[in-house]
Amino acid sequence: MMCSPSGARIRQAVLVVAILAGNGSALHAQSEWPPALDSVLSNLGLTTHTARFDRDAVAQWGGDRYANPRFRRVHHDPWALPQTITREAEAVVKAGSSLFELLRLATLRTGEGVYRGLIGDPIARYRARADSADTPLLDALPPLYELVENRFMESQAGSLTREADKLSGEMRSLLACWVWAYSDWLEWRRLALRKVSKGNTGLHKILPLRDPGLGGIFRSQTEHDTDEMDALEFVQWYDFLERVDMSYLYTGALDLAAVTEWVADSASRLTEITRSDFVWDTPVGRIAINGAGDHEYGAGKKYLFILDVGGADVYHSGATSVNITYHSGVIIDLAGNDTYQTDKKLAVGIGGGLLGVGLVIDLQGDDHYDAGSRSLGCGVFGVGGVIDHSGDDEYRGYVASQGAGLFGVGVLADLAGDDTYFGAQQIQGYGYVRGCGILYDAAGRDRYEADDERLDFASSQSPDHNASLAQGVGFGLRADFEHGHSLAGGLGYLVDGGGDDTYSAGLFAQGCAYWYAFGMLADLGGTDTYDGIWYVQGSGAHFGVGTLYDRDGDDVYRATMNMAQGAGHDFTTGLLWDAAGNDLYEAPSLSLGAGNANGIGIFRDDGGDDTYVVTEATTLGRSNTPRAASLRWDLMTLGLFLDLGGEDSYPAAKGFARNDATWTQDPPQDEFSPVALGAGIDTEVPE
Repeated sequence: MMCSPSGARIRQAVLVVAILAGNGSALHAQSEWPPALDSVLSNLGLTTHTARFDRDAVAQWGGDRYANPRFRRVHHDPWALPQTITREAEAVVKAGSSLFELLRLATLRTGEGVYRGLIGDPIARYRARADSADTPLLDALPPLYELVENRFMESQAGSLTREADKLSGEMRSLLACWVWAYSDWLEWRRLALRKVSKGNTGLHKILPLRDPGLGGIFRSQTEHDTDEMDALEFVQWYDFLERVDMSYLYTGALDLAAVTEWVADSASRLTEITRSDFVWDTPVGRIAINGAGDHEYGAGKKYLFILDVGGADVYHSGATSVNITYHSGVIIDLAGNDTYQTDKKLAVGIGGGLLGVGLVIDLQGDDHYDAGSRSLGCGVFGVGGVIDHSGDDEYRGYVASQGAGLFGVGVLADLAGDDTYFGAQQIQGYGYVRGCGILYDAAGRDRYEADDERLDFASSQSPDHNASLAQGVGFGLRADFEHGHSLAGGLGYLVDGGGDDTYSAGLFAQGCAYWYAFGMLADLGGTDTYDGIWYVQGSGAHFGVGTLYDRDGDDVYRATMNMAQGAGHDFTTGLLWDAAGNDLYEAPSLSLGAGNANGIGIFRDDGGDDTYVVTEATTLGRSNTPRAASLRWDLMTLGLFLDLGGEDSYPAAKGFARNDATWTQDPPQDEFSPVALGAGIDTEVPE
């Protein structure tokens, strides 16, 4: 598990970086920005062509290995952000009702994914095999044994036939299709890890290190993170990272997800699935198909495939990576109020894929998920996915949970009900290096909380609060002040389709990005409340792009300490865009369109009678100036504030900010750079 920015991990250290007023040719979509933008920029002597980061200037400072193409575009052209975030949110909504389609979208967002299903149906070949087989299950299982170098004995054929008689003919065919898809997944996984095998990492040829192999990497990801690795351990991990072919891994995982979803849908339509409980132990885990009634799936069992027809079931295992042998599995639960419980807080939990695949499909019921770490839609060198179709559900995870991708993809989709999400760190839409994490909730009154009471991940900025890395956060590995092997972050999305929602977190949350990463929180309807501390609500630090987009509703935004509500620090763009409603903003320093250390902060409220409560200096369209005589002195810093409608209330002490007015602000420092710029506008957008 990677990058916990506790202690001194994240410092506001000055990174000597050059940035120039860009001369890029990309044009912003005029329909996405009203003329007020051009007006306020012109007051500063800027246009959308010059108010941006120059990619060539940024590139000379490095640290962007694995930088995501979608990040690069909006980092270079922040004026493309409204179009980008609305289309990305729409893409998540469109894909969100299908686990397969949402996982496919996530893999494609990493830049290493595959468009399975674009040409041809991934399911068709398995259906054809089942239709042409007299005994499909007996045909499917022996080849699986051979793949894992295990012999399927002749005596087992009779036992399997007798056990299979418990299943309906349709269910036997469905299960055979799934087994064939799983066997193909094993082959794709083998290709993905072809450069990684025990005794053959290549490290032993140049350094006297213990070869980690797959088992060593598995342990390293479940016992500690890169912040706790010494130099030699980090070399081993870094070498492994370079050798994994994620495109091959995604290919097999997506096919398996497509077949799993098809099996779930098909089984839900059958009049008969099983006459009594079916159990078969394979060399890679147990297959269990159980009928109505309450079942408990024990923590000591290694499950490959579970299909449960109904009842109040308890899952202590399944759909998770146990070790390098039992690395993949699925759970399909058709009905009932179920409990998914991982008993060890730091274990790889249900819905987690570490060097494998973990998938959960739950169709009905009010369910409780308490799944530890690397869970509930988390991929670490793998794929994790959970989709819950109905009910008022509770999701709890500790670290790397609820839609988290770390060198992989993880998605969590909830399609109905009033739901609660709770965890500690790297949760609720989190993307790390080579990763994409997506949390999608389609509807309902939902609560998203990153624990800020128990200080397991106290932040270096404020030790009284956790570094949450939650609710739409992209994050990377910064090592320019340590060993120089920095790695660009990934994409973290939280998309909520509607309902009156609440969001709370500590630091680094609610549409935030750090180190060549892209974070997005998009709430598409309802009266919402956002509470955070520092680096929250459309903000970020060190070459990131952090965005919060709220489409509708009378919303409340509260941040207490620093860098919030459209704030960018150190060549980062932070954007808060509220498109409608009578909103309340309680803001700290560096907020409401604030730039710091050559960052760009943009605040935009499109309409409604809004109230702004703020006393600090660098706010309402303002930037701080770089330190005198530094290399930053002549490089642009920008803060912009745009209120585009309504009768708004501003603090009396900020007399320059008022309805139907424009303003510019010099930095608060006595001596300031001529390109530390800030401006604001309050205007009615013409019909």
